Amino acid sequence: MSWYKITLPFKQGGVGGMASALQSAFETAFIANCGPKDAVMFTNRAEDFETCVYYFSPAAAAIAGILIESYKGVKCSPPAMDEVSLLVGHAGAGEALLSKKGSN
Repeated sequence: MSWYKITLPFKQGGVGGMASALQSAFETAFIANCGPKDAVMFTNRAEDFETCVYYFSPAAAAIAGILIESYKGVKCSPPAMDEVSLLVGHAGAGEALLSKKGSN
């Protein structure tokens, strides 16, 4: 499976915004599936504060594919570990799944 990303306007990141609804819905899927260790949701924001990007691991896409599709998620490369923050998933998941920027 592939990594996926969803890009939302930065202003939708607050409480009650689309980003909050997205995270809550993924948390529900994560818990309902007994918290798979490789199912993670990461985020980062654009430097200009115009957009936020939400990344989903292949295991996350497996449990939340319909959710990702409903937010018009697209396939992408895995993000660099030092460019994202973990939103939903197990501590240490970033180190297990991602590489640092510029490393092979």
